[in-house]
Amino acid sequence: MKYRLSPLARLRVDKGYTLRDVGNLVGTSGEAVRQWEAGIIIPDTIRAQRYAEALGITQAELNQHLAAAKSARGEVASKAEGAEA
Repeated sequence: MKYRLSPLARLRVDKGYTLRDVGNLVGTSGEAVRQWEAGIIIPDTIRAQRYAEALGITQAELNQHLAAAKSARGEVASKAEGAEA
């Protein structure tokens, strides 16, 4: 099965970082970074700044990516709920 990477995951991979690498750079776990990329949770301000720096993007660009990931997650949940009905 092929997985499609989120834009944030694509930026991370293009930089040659694993989830753990980024987690170490920003002071959190690789699992937390995975959840950020999936739109499950949003990083706190300090970690978000470090995350943006690690990815080579601005804080504004990161905020856009995080909002898009959260929105996409909501759309997937809505579709799944509709399928259950």
